[in-house]
Amino acid sequence: MYVPVAPPSASPAALDLGSRITRTIEEYKQLHPELGSRDIWMAIRIAAQSTGARRVNPAVPFAIGLLMAGWIAFMLIRDKGGAGAAGATPFVAIAIISILAVFLVMLLIRRQ
Repeated sequence: MYVPVAPPSASPAALDLGSRITRTIEEYKQLHPELGSRDIWMAIRIAAQSTGARRVNPAVPFAIGLLMAGWIAFMLIRDKGGAGAAGATPFVAIAIISILAVFLVMLLIRRQ
């Protein structure tokens, strides 16, 4: 039996609902043993959408990361007076910061 691991910020109501959903899935799987994990995920997605649960567009964190990278690049290039031979190092830093920013934004959005 699969026991879902709840995020630390889950409310008691969310934990209760998660347990009920788990029991319902287990009961359904007993009646329909051919049920696959993809079917379960699709059913959960359909149920969440039909109840008005908010879905985050994956383009949002990507766009925010790009905006942050552009801003950082602009600030670094402006302060250096342009990109020369030594200008490659700031772009590596920009790439690393951008990737970290995208992951941070995605993490914050998922915790909501």
